[in-house]
Amino acid sequence: MNHKHVTSLELSKKLKELGFPQRSLFFYDRLSDCPDGSEDWQIHEGKRYGFCSYKERYSTFLASELGEWLPKFYETSWGEEGDETWVCSHPDIMSDDNHWEKALTMPNAMAKMLIHLVEKGIINPKSL
Repeated sequence: MNHKHVTSLELSKKLKELGFPQRSLFFYDRLSDCPDGSEDWQIHEGKRYGFCSYKERYSTFLASELGEWLPKFYETSWGEEGDETWVCSHPDIMSDDNHWEKALTMPNAMAKMLIHLVEKGIINPKSL
């Protein structure tokens, strides 16, 4: 799994902390009791990983999964020329929430926007 296609571990933890559903195709798993002795963070598909136990587990979301939670009219776009970042924003400058988030990957920009929307009380992750 290419890390560019999913949210970072830090943002995945924050989304879980805020109450976002832990339904995703991929997960960050901190494993234990593995035959090979590994205990590092790894990305796995949602199914159980071999004979290992989970010390910690967080959904790591694809942009398509996050897009289902963003309110209508929010969009993501590649930054302007020379700015190699993704931007998640509301296209209407006159909106009540004239805010944008930037990140090096599309999923991270979208995750940052969702976190902002929850912290401002605009969306409730428990109703997703």
